Amino acid sequence: MALATTTTRTPKVTRCPVCGGLECLCRPRFFAGQLLTEDDLNRLERYIIEKNKLHNRYLVGWGVVCGLEVICNPCRGFVTVKSGYALSPCGDDIVVCRDETVNVCDLIQQCRQQQWECDPAWPRPDPICGDKDEPWILYLCYDERASRGITPLQGGSGAACCSSCSCGGSSSCGCGSSSSCGCGSKEKTTTRGNNGCGTSRPQTPPQCEPTVTCEGYSFRLQKVPPKPQTPDLGEWFNRLLKCVKDLAKLEAALNSSPNQPSTQILAVKSALLTWMEQHAIYNCDLYQRIAQVELTPQDPAGGPPANAAASAQLSRLIRELFRECFCSTLLPPCPEPAEENCVPIATVTLNCQGGCRVVRICNLEHRRSVVTFPILQYFLGGFVKQLGVQDFLSQLCCGDPFRGQVNPLLLASLSSVRRDFLDEIFDDAVKANGNLSAQAVLQRLAPVVEDFPSRFRNP
Repeated sequence: MALATTTTRTPKVTRCPVCGGLECLCRPRFFAGQLLTEDDLNRLERYIIEKNKLHNRYLVGWGVVCGLEVICNPCRGFVTVKSGYALSPCGDDIVVCRDETVNVCDLIQQCRQQQWECDPAWPRPDPICGDKDEPWILYLCYDERASRGITPLQGGSGAACCSSCSCGGSSSCGCGSSSSCGCGSKEKTTTRGNNGCGTSRPQTPPQCEPTVTCEGYSFRLQKVPPKPQTPDLGEWFNRLLKCVKDLAKLEAALNSSPNQPSTQILAVKSALLTWMEQHAIYNCDLYQRIAQVELTPQDPAGGPPANAAASAQLSRLIRELFRECFCSTLLPPCPEPAEENCVPIATVTLNCQGGCRVVRICNLEHRRSVVTFPILQYFLGGFVKQLGVQDFLSQLCCGDPFRGQVNPLLLASLSSVRRDFLDEIFDDAVKANGNLSAQAVLQRLAPVVEDFPSRFRNP
């Protein structure tokens, strides 16, 4: 296998996404007298599931929603994952309904033995646990399994046979018979002809079919990748940086010398046309304006250098293209396909000197969380109460709804607010002959909001 001769090139790999992309769905329609099959019912189930996953992935996001705290375990090489809820990159619900004990040392062994069907987006580090403290990322992955297998009903006048095979679950025979037909039995049946003679022939048992799909989870461990040389400021900044980098190179190529050769100008012009095909453009006239840029020969009697006008024109067009690209970055694109259906929940530091052991756990370093309204309430609810926003609104609109002791400073502030804030708004409306502008309301409201913390701070 040939290796790249430079360390700056990104290795060419084959991506293997597990999910991603938008899909147009069709839901079934039922009517009286319709013959329903398993395809119709499964299509309805798939429609509901895919709709929920679409909502989770593109509207809510993915990561830890609540819980899933990883803590130390008394047993060597184990950690405890508290119960919690997460959304996978594919939009699946991952519910850990009880505390789980995870053998992280066993996960390292599985990582060594795992065979990948195709290369991931980035080369995976060699999963070797050494005699030094090494950080690993613990992932929670979505997993589902079919369970409660039974044999389908067969045509005929005889009673249906209950299967003793479970297909991942458990089932019992309740057909009123002491015998059961297994999935791999070679039981024979007797068929009698018109002459009363019986002939035996082997019976092929029906296929065992699962009746439920249980949503579950699994754990995975991977080494912490090396930190990037430049900080990642988010997808929007990365897209903007790519616009600047590509167009800045073309601008620098135009201004490298006062008199550019014709081949250089034509190369920049061709590169701009190619760049426009790969990016979103809103001003459709830019295609024609770039294509119409022509090279002019130098004036023998003196004047600007040859191709100077073309260079200046292309330079102006490059800046217009940057504006187009900047405006395009303000529209968030759909997420890229997910390569793994796993959520990082914690960083576990391991040391394999004298056996695998857990050194420490960090639940914040590589953990990915979903920002939800309950999380905002968790962090900001106390600050809102300390500001007295609810008390302010209650006193303003309801008179005196307080029970017990009332903050005197709050009452004094409310009296001035009622007199100034509401009366001034009403006076503005009277002066405007009943018309009230949004700007006038904001001007009266702004001083109240700015002074809010000092007015309602607890004494």
